[in-house]
Amino acid sequence: MKKILLLLLVASSCQLTHTPKTYKRNTYVFSSATTYKELHYTFTVTEKEDMLQYKYTCKEFADRGISFSYNEEKDALSWLGSFYKANEGVEISLPELSDKPFKLYDDVEGAVDGAGPLAFNPEYGLLLLYNTNGPIMAFTKGANARLAKELFTYYTLLNR
Repeated sequence: MKKILLLLLVASSCQLTHTPKTYKRNTYVFSSATTYKELHYTFTVTEKEDMLQYKYTCKEFADRGISFSYNEEKDALSWLGSFYKANEGVEISLPELSDKPFKLYDDVEGAVDGAGPLAFNPEYGLLLLYNTNGPIMAFTKGANARLAKELFTYYTLLNR
């Protein structure tokens, strides 16, 4: 009887670690320092083998989804066939959003026409997404246009 109870306990605890977690983010999409649109994203985090899978869906535009994976052991992101590694020594601390700092991740192949750097931490998800051929996106907990504008300014200064 003890063995059966132990097996059930272990099986149920393993199942809990793979249950997707869902979060909401207000997302500010900047086309310039003064022009932005606020969108609403929901994202899920699912644990699969040695990866965390992130899937963002936009309430207003179904075709603006973002999906990527994070490998904690390698501290790397995989998105749209590209791999992103953390920049050593470059972190953003925002205690009002997360206890952990955000790292900046760059495409390891140095694509000049792709996304990056990406500001991310595994607990919060995406904070900033910089796209050289498109908008800059800032992801905040709740409506916070002031913080989003500060992040936009920081990011544009960082990437000059």
